[in-house]
Amino acid sequence: MATGSRTCYSPLHWRVGNLLSLLVWGLFAVGVFCQPSWAQTDSSAGPLELGHDANGGSETIVRGQELRILLKENPTTGYTWHVVRQDSALLEMVKKDFLAPGGTMAGAPGKALFVFKAIAAGETELVLGYYRSWEGSDTAVDHFRIRLRIE
Repeated sequence: MATGSRTCYSPLHWRVGNLLSLLVWGLFAVGVFCQPSWAQTDSSAGPLELGHDANGGSETIVRGQELRILLKENPTTGYTWHVVRQDSALLEMVKKDFLAPGGTMAGAPGKALFVFKAIAAGETELVLGYYRSWEGSDTAVDHFRIRLRIE
C-alpha cells in the first residue's frame, strides 16, 4: 500500500499563485465596477414616450434610454408608418408593432408603436413617414419629425 503523499510548495510558488489569483480578481473587479465613460449608460432613466403632439419638437435622452413613439395608424387603408430617416449609429430600432384597438369594429384605426434605444451620444433627427409601402416614401401623406440630443 502506498502511503499518502503530500505536495509541498515552496514559499515562492505560494506567492506566485496568490499574486496571480489577486490579479485575476482585480481585473474582474475593474471590468465590473469601472466602465469607461464612453460605455456608461443611464439605465435608471425610464422610457421617453412621445405621440403626434411631439411632432417637430426636440428632446434630450441619455445613452441606454428607450424612446417610444405611438402614432395613430390604420393599416386597412394601406397606410402605415415607416422609418424615413434614422441615424443607426446613434439610435437602434428595437421594434415596430401595431396595437389594435379594443372592440370588434372592423377597420378601426389602432396605434403604431416604434421603440428605439439610444446607443451613442450625439444629435440627430428621426423622421417617420405615413405612406403606402408600394407607393414609396415620396408619397407620404404625413410625417413625424423629432430632433434628438443623446447624452
